[in-house]
Amino acid sequence: MNVREYGKTERHMGTEVTVSIVVPATQADTIIAHTFDMIKQYEKIFSRFDAESELSQLNNCKDMVVSETFLTALEKARALYDMTEGIFNPLVSVAHYGYDKDYQMLVKEVDRIAMSTVPVAVDFSRVCIDTQTRRVQLGENQQLDFGGFLKGFLAEKLAKSIEIQNPACGGVIVNIGGDLHTRGFDEFGKPFVCTIFNPVTHEELPIVLHNTSLATSGTYARVWHTQGVSMHHILSPEGTPNPQMMGISGSVVHPDGAMAEALTKVLLLRGTEALRSLCGDTLCRYVLIQTDGTINTNNV
Repeated sequence: MNVREYGKTERHMGTEVTVSIVVPATQADTIIAHTFDMIKQYEKIFSRFDAESELSQLNNCKDMVVSETFLTALEKARALYDMTEGIFNPLVSVAHYGYDKDYQMLVKEVDRIAMSTVPVAVDFSRVCIDTQTRRVQLGENQQLDFGGFLKGFLAEKLAKSIEIQNPACGGVIVNIGGDLHTRGFDEFGKPFVCTIFNPVTHEELPIVLHNTSLATSGTYARVWHTQGVSMHHILSPEGTPNPQMMGISGSVVHPDGAMAEALTKVLLLRGTEALRSLCGDTLCRYVLIQTDGTINTNNV
């Protein structure tokens, strides 16, 4: 049986999405096509660039009954907000500072992007979530922005779905904009080896992944200008732009994809000691890259 790794990349939710699977050749196209169909459905729910998505509608009307899928993601976001003591906050929004469209379009609008004058309300305790009726109410001047958290959340969800629904699939990688989840093994029966890019030295640090997630955030990749000021997508827990950082890139390996992404914010904003106090070294591996390219890691 011809079992090897097959992959495809498409652009969804404002980023590159790659699905790689280790399967017999006869099943590859069907599994990959079905996975991207699922991604398109999630896009209709969560995309902040689609005015008709559930996320956009809730942000606009502030009070609505959401789908079970949306509620699951929101409940996860609330749990991570509590766990990180607000360092991860789904109410801080880069749209307030001009990042309100696909990045490929955004970077073409050099110095023409205006900053919103509407104040940002980031107290998550003001968000009312009724899990029985699935009714969600946002407070005044509140908008949800799941951002990178959603990439980790969906990468894990999709990878596990592929594994469960396709017994002949020996390995899976779902990579959504650099946040990825792996299941099983590569075509040689070994754990997947991925890499973390060092933006200073341009070297790639190999990292072994098996049934786990890798999330990376940084200040070097997505940069735009708002009223002449250079911005990156990482905001403070209070929602202010360009906060003081502990490094220019932070990566976290954790079995939970959404948590891995949330913990990158802890790593970048509070450092390694804060990260270890939350999750310890047993479940969480990290790579923190400094402005001079030096690496602080417990990766083994």
